[in-house]
Amino acid sequence: MSKFAYHRIGTPSWLNELVKQGRFDWLKLLDPPAGHSSPFPGPKVIGRIYVPDGEANSLIWLGKRGAEEWYGRVSPKMLAASYVWCWELPNEPQPIENHAFRLELSIFTQRAAELMHADGLKAVVGCFSQGTPELQVADSESTAVQDLAPVFEVGDYLGLHEYGMSPMQQDAEWHCLRHRFLTAEMRRLGIRIPPILITEAGIDAPRGWKKFCNEEDYWAQLYWYDRELERDSDVLCFTPFTVGPTPDWDDFEITERLAVRMATAMSCRPAQSEPISAGIGEWLGDIGQSEIIPQNRNAALWKALYKAGASPISREYTRVQDSTTYVAQIGYDPSHDEQIVAWCKYGDWGNVKLARRKN
Repeated sequence: MSKFAYHRIGTPSWLNELVKQGRFDWLKLLDPPAGHSSPFPGPKVIGRIYVPDGEANSLIWLGKRGAEEWYGRVSPKMLAASYVWCWELPNEPQPIENHAFRLELSIFTQRAAELMHADGLKAVVGCFSQGTPELQVADSESTAVQDLAPVFEVGDYLGLHEYGMSPMQQDAEWHCLRHRFLTAEMRRLGIRIPPILITEAGIDAPRGWKKFCNEEDYWAQLYWYDRELERDSDVLCFTPFTVGPTPDWDDFEITERLAVRMATAMSCRPAQSEPISAGIGEWLGDIGQSEIIPQNRNAALWKALYKAGASPISREYTRVQDSTTYVAQIGYDPSHDEQIVAWCKYGDWGNVKLARRKN
């Protein structure tokens, strides 16, 4: 099931109609307007009240007292917008690599969530920037993920920002798909994993997509990312940054054409309440589409595997070695009971090499 959602700063004239057309499950609004009814009926609204990052980080350093000051500042706006489903805590807390800061963030988050829950509000905790928190790196007796266990415990949702390189597929497991490493580490440590909302996404390398590719290429990368997230049941949505950007974020803009494509992808999903009419096999086939390894007969690696008598058993994946990006795909050769690795330098599709290994 597609997991697109809009991230909105400004409100272009076309946004409301596309929200309706897309049957979106989620929508993120920066500084949502007061009221009891959503200006965008339908999706669950993720709200964020803007507080400059530097001011928010100073409050985090104060732990419990800082949480009370922060909530006293933002709660009037939160309570005035009763249609909002959940609210983000401070955006991209830093310096997250600092052990003492992480401990204060845990105290801050516990108190903030306690205050929010007392007022009937749902808390989106974390809201971590791309590449954080560190995984299996200890600057004390505990790792970053262990330090932040209290944050994860009190959150109704976990907010993550996951930007990719250009293209997004490059070294994706450490960038836009990094949540997979994070959740694997949390499971290993026995730490609760709240439902995940990826509330910023796209290309940031270090600027937005307009600096690196055209609209068609960017859409292809977003569509690839959406297909990847279909495999991750922990992730409920992702909101590419951003509709209606301010001038300093213009190169990240979700244009009307991109927004239309997102709405189309969402509207093509079967309604969750649709009855099973074609039998159990067809029903299981429908819900299992996200498990399928794509069979792209025009892809160079697929052709190389097929020619060698193998069927793909993995998706294409990328790795970077000595500043060179390689792309690979693994197939299975039943006649020899072997795996075949088809690989090449990214973009050098006419020079695919094969490597065999035991199954």
